[in-house]
Amino acid sequence: MKKFKNIYLLFLLAGIVAGFIICKISSTFLLQDVDEPPPEGEVRTCTGEFISKRVTEQEYKDLGFEPTDCDNPREIEIKEKVSIPIYYVLAGDQWTEDQVREKMDEAVTWFDQYCIRLSIYPVTLKTNETAFISQKLDKANTEGTNQYRKAINDIYEKLWMFRMGKPQKFLLIMFVNPYNEVVFDRIRDIKIAGNLQDIPIILIPSIPERNSTHIVTHELIHGLGKLWNSTKGNLVTTRAFKDSFGKRATWLEGGCSNDMGNSGRIDQSTPLNKTIDEKMDFASYVQYTKISKSVY
Repeated sequence: MKKFKNIYLLFLLAGIVAGFIICKISSTFLLQDVDEPPPEGEVRTCTGEFISKRVTEQEYKDLGFEPTDCDNPREIEIKEKVSIPIYYVLAGDQWTEDQVREKMDEAVTWFDQYCIRLSIYPVTLKTNETAFISQKLDKANTEGTNQYRKAINDIYEKLWMFRMGKPQKFLLIMFVNPYNEVVFDRIRDIKIAGNLQDIPIILIPSIPERNSTHIVTHELIHGLGKLWNSTKGNLVTTRAFKDSFGKRATWLEGGCSNDMGNSGRIDQSTPLNKTIDEKMDFASYVQYTKISKSVY
């Protein structure tokens, strides 16, 4: 019996080692440690320009914000906030590291205008691991939307298990090869970038998004306002997210054309064309601050 027990333990150990070899992932801070307070006396504030077309006028007034129209953003002085952890992974061989970093840097720069410090972590894969994931997703893409979604879920769970298990709230941005169609929620089957409704993932396909500007910034407008409470073990359950107003507003496009949360696309083959000058809706800002933290 002892002999069989030892053999079982050897097989178990071998399986664990193999799992780590297959899914070995490393992560490095891109920015300052989010838990590190600023130097004493250095209270960082910003003057942000806000618009107000996402919720009702009364809701803005209840938040202490006098509604304004799209062409006349209102300036408000705000203190620095730190976002929930945002991981990103290059999971498609049609992206380069430089292209991915450019998209992430656009988002960091834009949110910084509003004193929101994005807490960014790369999930680094070896070349053969990226190729394996890329091939797995490409194969699933030919088999239909259900198989592609199943492959995304499987990759997400492995990344979480081997690297991302610590944060209770987070987002994962996956830069992938083009897909034919993805079921993002019950009413949206699209082939462009988007937030998945039931797990904290943003998909960024290389076509058309390699040629987009501020695509990550735009998707974070939707994603950072999401709240989730229920967990099963280390994994988030499939309960659909709500925003901090108890609505699905973070899944909708902003009401103003100059809102970073309004894509302005004319079709699904057109790259997103947003600029550093796009504005933030004050309701979106409130959503972020409800799930972020002050550094002061």
